[in-house]
Amino acid sequence: MDTVITVSSPEEEQLAAAAAAAVSAAAPAPAPPDPLAEENARLREELQRLKSEQKRREVAALLSELRASGQLTPAMEYAGIEEALVSAEEQGVMVSLPSGQRLSFAAVLKDVLAAIPCSYVSGCVCGDAPATGGTPQLSADELSVAQSLGLTPQEYAEIRG
Repeated sequence: MDTVITVSSPEEEQLAAAAAAAVSAAAPAPAPPDPLAEENARLREELQRLKSEQKRREVAALLSELRASGQLTPAMEYAGIEEALVSAEEQGVMVSLPSGQRLSFAAVLKDVLAAIPCSYVSGCVCGDAPATGGTPQLSADELSVAQSLGLTPQEYAEIRG
């Protein structure tokens, strides 16, 4: 803020100079940047990024486990199950069960999917093959190999023979 003082005599000029000096002395100088605060902010951002990466790895491991057991379908993945789980994990979403127990959203989803008979989820990929036209049972390792090759479990089973 600039102060404008109109002067008409030498005494007023001296008073005006003194007032201007007092006004400029009273104005606080801008604070110099605080390197410690800047470093703390940088470290908080880095910690948040690392936590987010860890949550993504945990979700990827869970989905890999569910995929290998035949409890995760391509439709579930297409519907955005990974993004939903990552978001819920990053936000710390907890589910309160009727028993009073509190579990993470990912843990509840894993338990729900584990409770569904896999023949309903994956067309008997992870269970015994039906007598007509079913896919033979694949181990978790075989399912993982099939997925890494971009094959469906049925295609892998046919190649495997």
